[in-house]
Amino acid sequence: MILFQYYNYFYQTALIGNITKAAKALYISQPALSKAISQLETRMGCKLFERTNKGVSLTIEGKLLFIGIKEIFSILSETQNKIAEIKQDKVSELRIGVGRDVFESYLLPRLKTYYQDAPFARFRIEMLSSELIASELIENRLDIGIMTQQVVHEFIVSKKLFSISECFITGEKCRYLVETGSHSIYELINYYPLLTLPRSSLTRKRMDLFLAEYGLVAAPIHEIQDTKLIAQMVEANFGIGLVTENFIQDDLESGKVYKIPVIEKFPVRDVTLAWSRKIPLSDHVKDFLGYVS
Repeated sequence: MILFQYYNYFYQTALIGNITKAAKALYISQPALSKAISQLETRMGCKLFERTNKGVSLTIEGKLLFIGIKEIFSILSETQNKIAEIKQDKVSELRIGVGRDVFESYLLPRLKTYYQDAPFARFRIEMLSSELIASELIENRLDIGIMTQQVVHEFIVSKKLFSISECFITGEKCRYLVETGSHSIYELINYYPLLTLPRSSLTRKRMDLFLAEYGLVAAPIHEIQDTKLIAQMVEANFGIGLVTENFIQDDLESGKVYKIPVIEKFPVRDVTLAWSRKIPLSDHVKDFLGYVS
């Protein structure tokens, strides 16, 4: 504490350039200030000031110390301002609704970048289906949502982020499926153990509707709640998986699993960024949208 006080005395004296005037500004006596500076010089092992006709000037060592202390004081001042903003609730909580797969593959990297630039930001992230995200946006319980199912509503504004589609994947055990040309969906779901999302998930429902167009019904051996877990079980040779390709891109690129070429073409759908038009966007939400979109 005493050393910090000495640094402050030194800093103010260097700014003013006169010990008598600096003492008045610091509300201490001139002898007390001179003694404090002398003790700091003893501690540093060098002279910090040269006396002149007009007052004092910094030595080379004093200039180096002044630069360092100025930077420290600047950081302290900025930190105090940030704390004051938090106390005044100027740094607001950002409420985000998103599905787990989109969060892991798309949102999380962008959250990291945003958080590096805004380390005092606060988040409340809820893993929700697209239908629930839309409902929460309308009721103003979320600021933004990222949805894999298009929801049309007069109070919701949406913006396309990217497109996604499904694919079949395999591990090493059935890797020959990758090397023997394109396969029919009928062959894959009827002759190989299949892993999919649970029947209750919206993504699975869309897959089932697509299969129904070909008169097919998926009868998976394993139903797994998470796309990444499906990829891990496929890698462990539990069977082949039917998943959203975009969400396991890292596994495909690293060679953990392999995409099986199919004859039929899976439909493409959009992932959208959405917010409510009922309430104007706050500045911090607008700022975050720039990172996400």
